[in-house]
Amino acid sequence: MNALALLKREDCVRIEHSAPARSKVLFVDWDVGNICNFRCSYCPDVLHNGSRPWLDAAAASRFIKILSEHVRRQAKTFHVQFTGGEPTLYPALSSLLEEIGGEGGSAGLISNGSRPVKWWELVVDHLRSVVLSHHIEFVSLNRFLEVAAFLSGRIRTHVNVTMLPSRFDECVERAKLIREHCPHISMTLKPLRLDFGQALYGYTDQQMRVMESREIVQGPPGEALESVRGAMRVVCRDGAATTVKAADLLLAGANRWRGWHCFAGLELLVVHIDGSIYRGRCRQGGVIGNLRNQRIVLPTQPIRCGATSCNCLSDIMTRRCRPTVENG
Repeated sequence: MNALALLKREDCVRIEHSAPARSKVLFVDWDVGNICNFRCSYCPDVLHNGSRPWLDAAAASRFIKILSEHVRRQAKTFHVQFTGGEPTLYPALSSLLEEIGGEGGSAGLISNGSRPVKWWELVVDHLRSVVLSHHIEFVSLNRFLEVAAFLSGRIRTHVNVTMLPSRFDECVERAKLIREHCPHISMTLKPLRLDFGQALYGYTDQQMRVMESREIVQGPPGEALESVRGAMRVVCRDGAATTVKAADLLLAGANRWRGWHCFAGLELLVVHIDGSIYRGRCRQGGVIGNLRNQRIVLPTQPIRCGATSCNCLSDIMTRRCRPTVENG
């Protein structure tokens, strides 16, 4: 049975990390603001219009200490991934990266890669990983290649090529060029969702096959550095299993886990641009707290999923299991 057929089986009982050590990392997906130097047509206006002020640095520093104390009690570590907007524009970013390292955590960024290499040279020693998003409508290709090559020679570097349907073939050619220029990266041909909701853009069957294929994105074996999060392992009741990327689950429509126990909140936290803290982008369980609060109590137990589908890649890269399956 091929991987796609296995994904669609109704007797799947567990989604786990392909690398078990990842379950011991609390991954914090943190929006620091909605200021961005790009205005991509598929990006909701609220994610780049600058309507929210930058994250208060003092509140951010206080939360980093809360995270550090929490994971020590849980015998875990924590990793903060800053996003936006464009997080490299955030004035307090460098000092927060240093503080995270000082508290025993690690840090990463989701960036459009528009900053010059000289800027990255100033922060690379405080980063464990970076996700570079290639946005064909605005990207400077030479700058992007230069930055990707620099970072991938030093830290874990992943590239998401956002697949705009109207320029799909161009995106494919760009992905091939990036792969050729930067052999040490990992890569995803990222499907776009309408208004970042549940529905995918109207891709053709051929375009779906291209995105599902590993031919373009596959790099040399063993070249990419170990990721903080990554591929998931889908396990069925009879023991059959397959390892897939989060994007594969999304493309296959195998992202529906209503009623399952989800470990968002234990392995994942999301900080919204208004300071609200959630278990995941899905906001299941409601608001945990806010950065303005002096006391924030973080979850210690899984939650029963009530969502129709799981649509954010960070949320999908989280353990979950049917209620009849051991939760450990």
